[in-house]
Amino acid sequence: MKRELKKNEQGTMAFGLVQMGMAATHLRDPEMVETMLQSMAKNNYYATFASSHDYGPSLFNADISGGVPALILESIAQCSPATDAEGRITAYDIRLLPALPESMASGELKGMRLRGGFILDLSWRQGKVLAYNVHNFLDKPYRIVS
Repeated sequence: MKRELKKNEQGTMAFGLVQMGMAATHLRDPEMVETMLQSMAKNNYYATFASSHDYGPSLFNADISGGVPALILESIAQCSPATDAEGRITAYDIRLLPALPESMASGELKGMRLRGGFILDLSWRQGKVLAYNVHNFLDKPYRIVS
């Protein structure tokens, strides 16, 4: 996935950058996730940290207020249902650090909610998982996948 940056381009929408970043997380492209996050951080916020629809910033809009945190979390962990031939959920696949941007090479989080009702505690260093704990209060089957 590539994105061409043109001189004097106008109207780059924050929501589109979030969507490109989300696609990049599922394509396991941490460089593109980093590019999208850095682009939004540099171009789509006012000095007051309010978010903007377009580069500039030029037009107040709250699209990335939820989009950027979701993108960051999705690059750290993903949980998807695994289904049988009839489409019934049989388990959940949890992927750790699927598209971790270089700027977040080391970190720790506690209490990240995942699809399926799981809660994740995770620590990592230099892009590698150090420790994790999946709280499974609903006793649903899951597996850690790469």
